[in-house]
Formats: sequence, C-alpha cells, structure tokens
Amino acid sequence: MTISTTGALRGRILRVSLLTTIAIAASVSAASAATITLQSGNGVIGGADAAVQVVADTNAGTAEPRPANIVAKHPNWAPAIDASTPSTESQWVSYAPGGASGSPSTLATTYETSFTLPAGATNVALSVSVLADNRAEVSLNGIAFGAQSGCYGFSEPASTFTTTSGFVPGVNTLSFDVANPANCGAGPSGLDFVATVTFDEVTDRDLDGVADDDDNCPDTPNSGQADGDGDGIGDACDPDLDNDDVLNDDDNCVTVPNPDQLDADGDGIGAACDAQELPLTKDDCKQDGWERFDGTATFKNQGDCVSFVATGARNPPAG
Repeated sequence: MTISTTGALRGRILRVSLLTTIAIAASVSAASAATITLQSGNGVIGGADAAVQVVADTNAGTAEPRPANIVAKHPNWAPAIDASTPSTESQWVSYAPGGASGSPSTLATTYETSFTLPAGATNVALSVSVLADNRAEVSLNGIAFGAQSGCYGFSEPASTFTTTSGFVPGVNTLSFDVANPANCGAGPSGLDFVATVTFDEVTDRDLDGVADDDDNCPDTPNSGQADGDGDGIGDACDPDLDNDDVLNDDDNCVTVPNPDQLDADGDGIGAACDAQELPLTKDDCKQDGWERFDGTATFKNQGDCVSFVATGARNPPAG
C-alpha cells in the first residue's frame, strides 16, 4: 500500500519532527558537572614541576619565572588527585632543590598554577587544601581568599580555603605567596597543595552565545533568537517561517500564512503577499479597487475589472 501526503501534511510532519529533534537535543545538552583538579609536585622528587611556576622570590641569584622544584612527599598528608588514581599524590615543591634548608627569615616566594574555564561555565567553586612552610596567602586572579597563619611545617594539618567568586572565562591563575617570617626561625621553605575546581558546563554547539538549552536553533547561529511565527523554532532554521504548513521552498508567501497558495496572476507571488495580485472577487473591483492592479494587470475601469472576475479570468486585462 502506498501512502501519499499533501504538501501541507508533509509540512506538519516535518515541523513536528523538527520540534521533537530540538526537544531531544535540549534534553541531552543540559549543563553537566565538571571538575578540574590541580596539585603540587607533578613528577618525581628531584625533578621540576612544570605546572607550578616560581614567579617571584627574594633570592637575587635566581631568575623567574621557572618551574618549582619537587622536594619531598609529606609524611602525614598526601591527598590523591581523585578516587580513580589513589596512588597519585601531591608533593612538596620549593623555590630550590631540597627545599632550601636553612632558608633566611626574609625569604618570600610566589608560586602560580592555572586552569581554564570554558565560556558559559556556571556555579563555579574552588576549594584549596594547602600546607606551607611557613605561611601562605592564597589568591585567585590576584584576589586573596585565604591565609594560612602560624609557623607551619611537615607536622601541621592542612588548611582548606574556598571561594565562589573572582573567576573569569578562559585562563584563571591560582597563586600562593609563601613567607618564612623571622619568628618562625630559619628552615626549609616550601608548598604542598591540592585544589579542586567544580563548575556546570553549558553546551553551545553553534557558538552563538546562547546555550543549547535555551537556543531555538541550537545548530544554527542566531544570537537574536528571532521567531516570527512563535512556534519555538528560530527563523534561522525554521523550514516553515509563516507556520502555514507549506515549507519555505514551496511557499509563494514565505512569511505570510497562505495555506491555499492562491496566485491568480501566476507570477509566483501568492495573493496574500502580492501587492499587484489580480482581483479574486467583484468586491475587489469596487470603490476604485480596480485601480490598484497596475502591475501584471491594468484595468480600464471598474467594469473591466468586474468582467475579468465574472468570466473566470477569460477576459484578460490590458497591461
């Protein structure tokens, strides 16, 4: 059995199909939770940690920036990066090999690491667990949000600081100002940390600045979200802009509803949107209406117009 469909029915089927596709796309493109984990001591003891940079210190004999030196594992505190890699642990880093035992009390060192947030990330939060010898101030993009006080060392517990502000799309910088104050005495200087960034990642497939969940054309850029017929499908991707069940490619009035597709003068422009369409009824000729048909048809008078309608267009007008 063969089933045929009219142009109008095909239009309805396609529009329903498109709306269903958009609904499915929205359901799978919902914001998903994401995590970025940072830690000190990425590598082997005695090596360098390229992810943690020494960007400033008071040692006149060194140049910055440079990778921090990996100097030791903390005996009491060694957080794993995540549950899937429990053997991977943070390690102490320093401005010099061996943690520079006997560091002068005037020593101050700034360490930096970075992470990248995708555009549209929401609900961003940062948690940092840190040990420093001796003290550390923690900053995000230059704004301090935590400070470890006291004379900390290998035997001290970690301090944890959190923030939910100060983030920027793209590269974010997490920095640690580590000091070796005089009242803590001379000794090694170093840093050990694990940081976790969590956020909701929003998908924007067409990169038009509108998240897929809110985009009425998720695969076609349309930042303005224009929807002339109000059917939930944006104009940029709507196959039936006037919602009259005739697809744009077959519609002789693309933006004006005209399911009947009337085109009395046969010029390819439907009567609903053709300023020069022929009269369809005698009433179109009345009250000087005959005078407006001055393009593809020109009537001499009202009677000429009425005659054209009465004869079923067998009496063609001049022009």
